[in-house]
Amino acid sequence: MNSQVQEAKTRLSELIERARAEGPQTITRHGIERAVVLSVEDYRALAAHKPDFKAHLLGGPKVDDFAIERDRDPGRAIELYSGVSNIGDARRLGCVPVRPERKKA
Repeated sequence: MNSQVQEAKTRLSELIERARAEGPQTITRHGIERAVVLSVEDYRALAAHKPDFKAHLLGGPKVDDFAIERDRDPGRAIELYSGVSNIGDARRLGCVPVRPERKKA
């Protein structure tokens, strides 16, 4: 059964009794459901079946059951530093980071 907020305020005792006898009672405001009044028995039944977070996580699919196949193809061949024949050319073109020279003591 639906009740407006104002009606629920004035008839709270009746609403509670109806929740106990008939089941959950919905309270609306401007035609939109805003709250539900439950009997203590209904609430306890809902709260009793609430799993804890650890049980929820452990209850998921087991990773041991997954068969994952991976494609061993390395992909296409690429040529690095095209046109560079030695490390000196690569450094001049900025292809290889150059280590700063140490000052001699």
